[in-house]
Amino acid sequence: FQTLLLGPGWRCEVERVVPGAVAQMTRDAATFFDSDAAALLSWSFGAADAARIRAPVLYVGGSASGRWFDEVRGLVRDWIPHAEIRTIEGADHN
Repeated sequence: FQTLLLGPGWRCEVERVVPGAVAQMTRDAATFFDSDAAALLSWSFGAADAARIRAPVLYVGGSASGRWFDEVRGLVRDWIPHAEIRTIEGADHN
């Protein structure tokens, strides 16, 4: 999953930034896939939901996060026109 999301070198990069993180992620994987992922997949949010947002919105993403995150940024821009969009150059989803 992480390889698809972050690329083939994710383990080295994660360990470089947060030593021990890969082991922790491995321990937490069952929780994510057994409960968190199911909740995410059952949740629905669309343009009509976004249109009800009146609070300020800040969307922060990395320029190297990949196509899926680019699509999400586009949806935020389209669905929440008052959102402030900030991109951190060179940052990825890690």
